[in-house]
Amino acid sequence: MKRNATRRRQEHALFAGYREWLGALPATCVVSGQPAVDLAHIRNHTGAAMKPPPWHCLPMAREYHDRQETMGLEFFTAIGIANPIREAEELFAIYNTRDLISAAEWASARLLAIRAQVVPEKLQLLMEGE
Repeated sequence: MKRNATRRRQEHALFAGYREWLGALPATCVVSGQPAVDLAHIRNHTGAAMKPPPWHCLPMAREYHDRQETMGLEFFTAIGIANPIREAEELFAIYNTRDLISAAEWASARLLAIRAQVVPEKLQLLMEGE
């Protein structure tokens, strides 16, 4: 489906609700578990001028979000997350169940599963290499 201006406006409204919902969850950063997060668009599969759709986002603390923006998919590979796009799509699918109260527990478990893939030593080396 082509992402024209109308479609992007619809995505923006959906994204706002998704961001609010994720922000209400405890310990949401997929890298560190920090509660204060941004939704990081997973890049490398769209042009530089257009952000990927909301379902290709993962919650991340600002320091990791900034690093991921410069590295793209290599960031996730470097720290041990094998398929960030699939992980993001699964998390977004949980949000789309529309039963947001019970989905919060499911999402928290999903975030923990994603975070369990992170190799702390690799993350430390990556962040020290700034």
